[in-house]
Amino acid sequence: MDEIARSHIIILRVTEEIEASAKLIFRRFEDKRLSFTDCTSFALINQFGIEAVFAFDEHFRYHPYTHAVKFFG
Repeated sequence: MDEIARSHIIILRVTEEIEASAKLIFRRFEDKRLSFTDCTSFALINQFGIEAVFAFDEHFRYHPYTHAVKFFG
């Protein structure tokens, strides 16, 4: 068993669907000057129903998610 498996870390892969969602978010909120990386994170949070985020980027606190998300950071 490798270190990642023992740590219970789940690796989320960016699929074409996630990438398309990230592009929509990027275009929709271009006035907020979000990075494409942030938009990809938002798409992953929405797709997988992630309920909590630890980040120092304020964009994560104010982004309109598809479900309730707690912000720590």
